[in-house]
Amino acid sequence: MGKNWILLIIPIYAKVSNGIESFWGYAKNRLVKFKGMNKSMFNLDLKECEFRFNNLKQNIYKILLGMFRKESLKLS
Repeated sequence: MGKNWILLIIPIYAKVSNGIESFWGYAKNRLVKFKGMNKSMFNLDLKECEFRFNNLKQNIYKILLGMFRKESLKLS
């Protein structure tokens, strides 16, 4: 029974590993274009990469427009 459990876990781990490697490759290519960045903004830059990576096949402009219409920015 233990062998079956291990065999089921390996393909799932490989799929997750490829997803993580894919994201880091995407993030690296995107962040290198900035040619340096402020340390205090790195978390936001990484979060933007996450958002863009998770919505690669969608129109980001339309997604953001929908978000801003639903909840406007509070600038004060």
